[in-house]
Amino acid sequence: MHAMWRALPTRSPSARHRPWRRSSAPKAPVTPSLHRSQKGAVALVAALWMGVALSCLMALDIGNLFWQQRELQKMADLAAVAGAADPVNTCASLAAASAASNGRAATDQLQVQSGHWQPNASGQRASYFVAGAASVVNACRVTVQRTVPYFFVWPAADGGRRSLQATATAVQRPQLARLSVRSKLAAIQNNNDALLLNALVGGLLGGKVDISVLGWNGLLGTQIDLLAFLDALALKVGIDAGDYDRLLSTQVSVNKVLEAMLDVVQRGATTADANVQALQSLAGVAATVPGVRLQLNQLLKLQSGLTGSALSTSLNVLELAQAVIQVGNGNNAAAAAVDIPLGIANTSLRLKVLQPPQLTAIGDPALAKADPLGADRLFVRTAQVRALISVDLPLVGATITALNALLKLISPAVALVNFLTGGGSGYADLELLPAPSRVDVVVEAGGGQVYLTDYVCTPTGKALVQTVRTSAAEIRVGRLGLTANEAAQKAFASNAPVVMQPLPVLDIGCWGCDGVGKRTAQYFGGLGLKLDTPVASKQVAGFQLLQPPRLDQAAVWGGIQTDNVVQSLDNTLGSLSGLTTLPADPRASQAGIQGILKLVDDILAGLLSLIGGLVAGVLAPVLDPLVNTLLRLLGVDLALTEVGGQLNCGGAAELVY
Repeated sequence: MHAMWRALPTRSPSARHRPWRRSSAPKAPVTPSLHRSQKGAVALVAALWMGVALSCLMALDIGNLFWQQRELQKMADLAAVAGAADPVNTCASLAAASAASNGRAATDQLQVQSGHWQPNASGQRASYFVAGAASVVNACRVTVQRTVPYFFVWPAADGGRRSLQATATAVQRPQLARLSVRSKLAAIQNNNDALLLNALVGGLLGGKVDISVLGWNGLLGTQIDLLAFLDALALKVGIDAGDYDRLLSTQVSVNKVLEAMLDVVQRGATTADANVQALQSLAGVAATVPGVRLQLNQLLKLQSGLTGSALSTSLNVLELAQAVIQVGNGNNAAAAAVDIPLGIANTSLRLKVLQPPQLTAIGDPALAKADPLGADRLFVRTAQVRALISVDLPLVGATITALNALLKLISPAVALVNFLTGGGSGYADLELLPAPSRVDVVVEAGGGQVYLTDYVCTPTGKALVQTVRTSAAEIRVGRLGLTANEAAQKAFASNAPVVMQPLPVLDIGCWGCDGVGKRTAQYFGGLGLKLDTPVASKQVAGFQLLQPPRLDQAAVWGGIQTDNVVQSLDNTLGSLSGLTTLPADPRASQAGIQGILKLVDDILAGLLSLIGGLVAGVLAPVLDPLVNTLLRLLGVDLALTEVGGQLNCGGAAELVY
């Protein structure tokens, strides 16, 4: 075994630590094609890196151009805003100072122009600015030019330089003024007021309106944001929001306008609220009369080009709804029949809006001052309406019958006077209030106007100066026709003044004067009632509203007082001072007529006074709600024209292009 063990091969210590090496085989020879592929790869990589480097250099040049353009635009913007702070006097100096402080180089060219900025129908904003315009200067335009070198690329192009230009236009935020007119209606006091409003508004709409006192007061106490209302209406009629000029000149239905008002009111209310329910009722009635349409510029006057910020003001919901309905009625050729609850039988009322109200006007007072009655005027007016009320007088029938029986007793004396004065044969016969005993009353009122003539904006105070003309009125009492329908046809045939005929109060007829033994009415004439009570408008120039608040605040109100037409009319009716002589038959003796009238004047003075009291007693409950209430509900007040004013003095500049 030891021999076997010794026979095994062994490894020397040095062999155990010798590193292992692979036997090296002979290398293959390098061919020319391999050299070419290696050189192509290097060239491709070099080309790629050259492209990247060139792109980086181009990016630096282009980036510099964009950065320089941006800096120029910023400089122009800031300079235009600075110049617009006072575009009339120091536009150029303010703009130059701003440009210098914002990096203007000595080689930069600066052009500053003052002029007038006014949006127009073209829609091209660049055309809105007119340099050196003769009209109101309100804007500043700045143009900056700079030559910028190329650093790395295109050194030979354009002489190695490129010209950059930036233009900006800023407008001085205009002074904004708003004028408004309103009625003196402070609250719907009772159910009678609500019934009158229901009858009035329902008649104008052409349907039946049933709104409670709570509902009317809810509308009266609700304000609506003008901007939100216009945007809601634009959505309903498919007009882009913000295109207010187009919206105001578009024909829209009354019910669409009322629905837009309802949408805005509902945003801050619930369906159970009284104002929401009242508007729903009005919109529902208007929906049944789809042909009644209007243009909003008939009641809202907004100067062209006003931005949304200029419309951040509010309108009273009841006044706006009434104005919308009145404009719709004014565009309708037919007069509205109003079922007015006067508590008197056989009474009819018809109403026609001759001229709708101009509820509010908003715009730049500087433009309005330049031409107070021109295209940019700030002008508001109350509605001009004509009302015809026909009243049968059955309530005085019993009294008149008794008086006529009394007159039979003095008829022989009248006949004797007639005979002695050469009036010939025949039997004179006196009759009070002969049939048909119906009286017509025509009230034409409105036309109160207010327009801006001047304004004051100083650090110490502000004011609006206006010319105010109160409403004119014409109240005529008499007879227009034998029937109420005939009277209505004559009253609303045109807008010309109505010609009223006297209402016969005393008919001095004659039995037998026609030769056949019949009674000839008014053979000897008689006495008739015909009143024409005018209230001339009163104009006041230079009427001032001091310290008017901003448009986003409640307006300040002022008014011009006039005489009370209703009281003077009541006095005239009570005394029958409006009696006029009725024409006599041409066959009657003039001497006989004069003698009879002298006798009538002596004997019947007391009776005629009694008749005057009766007629006045019948007409008083008619004239009072008609003149004192209905016209006031229409925004027409014969005793007062109230105007509201608001004013933003502005002065801050706004970048517009």
